[in-house]
Amino acid sequence: MLMDERAGGEEARRLGIAVTGTLGVLARGAERGLVRMSSSLDKLLATKFRVRPEVVRQILLGDSNRR
Repeated sequence: MLMDERAGGEEARRLGIAVTGTLGVLARGAERGLVRMSSSLDKLLATKFRVRPEVVRQILLGDSNRR
């Protein structure tokens, strides 16, 4: 299931269901060669998506697809 709602994620965790956020989905796609993390992240950041700058740096430092 895909949803963008904090309450839904909290309920899923309460039920013991694994929860992955937007950045986790992108990271898995990048690991599988389905997306380029740097360009996907650029597009995401051009929206109203909010993430701490240190999280972005951490993701990009570990991204082998960014070159």
